[in-house]
Amino acid sequence: MKNNILKLALLALLPFYGNVYAQSNNLGVGTSLPGSKLTVNGSLAAAYQSVTANAYSVSENDFYIIWNGSAAGTATLPASTTGIDRKGRLYFFKNNSGTYTLTIAAAGTELIDNGGTITILPGETALLVKTSTNTAAGTTYEVAQVTKNKVNYIYSVSSSTSETHAQGVIVTQNYSTLDLSTNGGADFNLTNDTWTCPQTGYYKIEASETGSITGSNLSVSVALFVYKNGTSTRSSFYNLVNFATAGSNTSKGDINTVLYLTKNDQIFVRKVMCNGCGATNMSSVFRQMIITGL
Repeated sequence: MKNNILKLALLALLPFYGNVYAQSNNLGVGTSLPGSKLTVNGSLAAAYQSVTANAYSVSENDFYIIWNGSAAGTATLPASTTGIDRKGRLYFFKNNSGTYTLTIAAAGTELIDNGGTITILPGETALLVKTSTNTAAGTTYEVAQVTKNKVNYIYSVSSSTSETHAQGVIVTQNYSTLDLSTNGGADFNLTNDTWTCPQTGYYKIEASETGSITGSNLSVSVALFVYKNGTSTRSSFYNLVNFATAGSNTSKGDINTVLYLTKNDQIFVRKVMCNGCGATNMSSVFRQMIITGL
């Protein structure tokens, strides 16, 4: 009965839409021989929604959602216990903010792939599909695809200019040469020795120093620190050792850390030689910092 009604409705529409056909319980648009339940011989269009709100409730009519919020945002999917059965429905999200994360959340205690939420970084996209579960719990949505907008990012600066630093004095590591940059070299300020994060994401920060001390048969400690926005986030120690001949030995120290950074966060490296360890000053003969996007 339903099929007959559908055919009659389509026949009534043919004078206006001459490229719509029904055959063997299949529907064809632009073809008289549909081989699937719905066959479209042509382009498709779906709802396109631009969202700037930091909290957004996904609606029944949404399909493609492009988000450009002003802070970390959350898009909440429709509850599975209300409305029609949405099994197989697709929702496509793009984080177009350039700075902030977008969290896609299931309603209430519902789950997305056995978790309550997924988070996409700036430039990333996610495609979700509704499952057959229509309860207030369980996996009601699955992640079909997450696309990373990833460009390899490597930045390296260094200096081979020797500097003398006194014991107990904290100094910012000085760099004078841009060794390598995959995005044009504008992210590091060689005047204040500070790197500015170009895009929100995870980064590996590596810094090293080669130094020496005067005197003989001495061993002193040097601390290296990675600072984020003026606050130390990581520290590491290395020893400067000099044996029989004064100034004849050099030692190298390293520090590395992985940080989640927001666009415009600032990173710099500081160091200090221990106070009262036997040497009044040290020579820093080579310094390098390498930043890698993950």
